[in-house]
Amino acid sequence: MLDETKEGKTPLEKRLERLGKSLIKITLAVIAVLTILGIFMGRPVYDTVKTGGIKAMFKAVIFDMDGLMFDTERLSKKLWQELAAERGYNFAGDFFDELVGLDLEDTRESFKEAHGQDFPYLEMREEKNRLLKKYVRENGVPAKEGLIEIIAYLKEKHYRLAVASSSFKEKIEFYLDSIAIRDKFDYIIGGDGVEKSKPDPEIFIKAVNGLGVSPEEALIIEDSVHGVMAANKAGIRVIMIPDLVEPAAEIEKLVYKKLNSLTELKQVLE
Repeated sequence: MLDETKEGKTPLEKRLERLGKSLIKITLAVIAVLTILGIFMGRPVYDTVKTGGIKAMFKAVIFDMDGLMFDTERLSKKLWQELAAERGYNFAGDFFDELVGLDLEDTRESFKEAHGQDFPYLEMREEKNRLLKKYVRENGVPAKEGLIEIIAYLKEKHYRLAVASSSFKEKIEFYLDSIAIRDKFDYIIGGDGVEKSKPDPEIFIKAVNGLGVSPEEALIIEDSVHGVMAANKAGIRVIMIPDLVEPAAEIEKLVYKKLNSLTELKQVLE
C-alpha cells in the first residue's frame, strides 16, 4: 500500500497532479503561439489546427499565364519594339512594364495616350501576334522553369487548377496545347470572358466559381501588379513571382508570399 500524505493523496498522485498542471500550461502556451501566428497569417487559430497547416488550406490553384507560366512578356516586348522601329516609333522599355496584366482595351488606350490617337494599335498588334505565333510554332513556347513539374505535383495532390489570364482564351489554349498541358486544367478563362480586366477582381471571382471552390480555398499565382491587386480585391490569397517588374512596397503588403520562381511553390504547399 502506497503511503498517503496529510491531504489524503499519495506522492504518486501528487506528482501526476503537478504533471497535469504543467501540461495545461504548455497547451495554453501553444494555443497562444498559434493565435499570434494566425493573426500574422490572416487566418484563425482553429483553422490552422483543423486543416493541419498551409497544405490543407487550399483546394485550388489559379495561374496567370504570360510572364508566369510562359516567358512570353519578354518575347512580346521584343517584337513590339522591332515593329515600332520599322514604323518610326520609339517605345521606352518601362512603357511595356506598365501594360503587364492589362486587357486589350486598356492596352490600346495606353498606346494611344502615349503615341497619339492615330497610333495603329490593332494593326500592329495583329502583326505582332502573327510573329509571336510563328516563333512558337518554330521554337515552341518558352515555358518558365518548374512549370511542368509543379503542374504534375498539383495534379498528383488533387488540386483543382485554372488559368485566369488577360489574354484571349484561344491564345491561352494555344500555349497550353503547345506543351501538352491543356488537359491538366479544370477551368480556363481569358480576357474575352470578362467585362472588366485586372485589377478588377471579376476574372478571379469567375475562376473560383468555375472551379467550385470558395475564395478561402483558392490560391492565385501572379507575376503582375494588376493581378495582385485583382486577387486582393477578390479576397483570395496571392503568391507573387515577379517577372519584368519588381513590386513596390505597398504591393508586397498585399501578397501572401513572394517567390523567385515556380520551383519554390511546392515547398510552400508542403
